Amino acid sequence: MKTRVSGGFTLVELLVAMAILSIIVVICGRLFQQASAAWETGVRRAERNIIGRNLADFIAGDLSRTVARTDDELQIGATSLRFPIVDEASVREGLSPRAYQWVTYDLSPNNLRRNGQKLAPAGVVDRIRITAGPATPGRPPIYVDVEVRVKDPDSSYVEAFTSRAWIRNRDRYRYDD
Repeated sequence: MKTRVSGGFTLVELLVAMAILSIIVVICGRLFQQASAAWETGVRRAERNIIGRNLADFIAGDLSRTVARTDDELQIGATSLRFPIVDEASVREGLSPRAYQWVTYDLSPNNLRRNGQKLAPAGVVDRIRITAGPATPGRPPIYVDVEVRVKDPDSSYVEAFTSRAWIRNRDRYRYDD
């Protein structure tokens, strides 16, 4: 009688090993997919936060350069903002140290613009609120708070950023009216 030498795996053992391996591959694929989705969400939130913080600081920086002498020159509306600033190009070129230009903001959330130029992509800014601080009658406020709220259109994530602009008296830059 001849004896048989077993030198390999049976068909059943191979099928069981392949089933276990395919289950492990499916689980790893799903974990990678979930990690990738979480990474993308974090990147989107970080981008929106950068936009919100930069917008609040940019608008506050513009406001802190205002040369408004009266409260009529610093016009704060629900969806608009208008004020004069020193025209730095004229000052740099030596044309006039007292030249100024008007800055106008359209504060509509889906159409945020500064002097006609778009500042943020549509759907990012949820709300912009400009709040004037205390003021003496007939004068601009001492400070203005700028709040920019950004949102993620794919989720309910909303973040608010606030920046304060101190309004200085810069009559020395203005023409005598």
